[in-house]
Amino acid sequence: MLARRLHIALAAATLLAVVSSCSGPSEPLTPPHLEFSAPELDLGTLHEGQIDIRNTGGQAVGPVEFVVTLIRDANGATVPGSQVVIDPAELPTLNPGDTRTLGVWLSVSGSLLPGDYDAAITARGGSETSAQTAVRFLVLSDAEAGVARIDILSTQTGARMGDVVALPVEVRGADGSVLQGVPVSWSLDPPDAGYVGSSGQFVAYDSGMATLVARAGLASDTIRLEVRERGLEGSFSLVGRAEESERYTSDLWLHGTVAYVGTWGGRPVGAVFVFGGGCVVKE
Repeated sequence: MLARRLHIALAAATLLAVVSSCSGPSEPLTPPHLEFSAPELDLGTLHEGQIDIRNTGGQAVGPVEFVVTLIRDANGATVPGSQVVIDPAELPTLNPGDTRTLGVWLSVSGSLLPGDYDAAITARGGSETSAQTAVRFLVLSDAEAGVARIDILSTQTGARMGDVVALPVEVRGADGSVLQGVPVSWSLDPPDAGYVGSSGQFVAYDSGMATLVARAGLASDTIRLEVRERGLEGSFSLVGRAEESERYTSDLWLHGTVAYVGTWGGRPVGAVFVFGGGCVVKE
């Protein structure tokens, strides 16, 4: 009986040794890693919002501290007296795989001028890990706050390079009435497709599709234009020659029935131009 028990114990010990040798050494846990749920949080005009912080690593981290930079305006100047507030301002610990939702809002002392503002939130888990997200918000003027919609009135679908395209807009309030004097901003995609002025005058620099967006307050409207090459043709008759006497002129002068072109490229004094019927070209 004793020999049988010793045999069973020896077999069990051998099996345990075999299992242990097959399982190998355990892999080390990955370090903690903090991440915000979005690279940017827009507080809008209500100046409040939420964002998640999570630990995607394999080890707990704590305490996690949230540090907020000073608020800056669109020109990069800091704004005293106002700050972005986070609740909670600190987490005792954040376990692997855990997520916490943070409340974010704006605390204003006095008033802010209309415009765009931003700040940054940094989550610090000691010296082990950190994460950052941007915070943006908008302050509307009284006129902008009353905007319900904006409409680009043009039905144009195409344009030529270099032509001036007028894009009139109409801004209306919640009661449908037309609002006057509301600031309208424009954006262009792609940004280098041309130039658009504050009054909605668009000049295309390149052919292809151009998307223009007009914004007033929180309202916006979009128009897409297919820009084509100018495709100019024609001829001229030589009527004389002259020397440029001024270093700086213009790239295009329209004077009566004559178009003076190419003069900007002739910046060195003494460049010779050929005057033709209807245009002037550099020789």
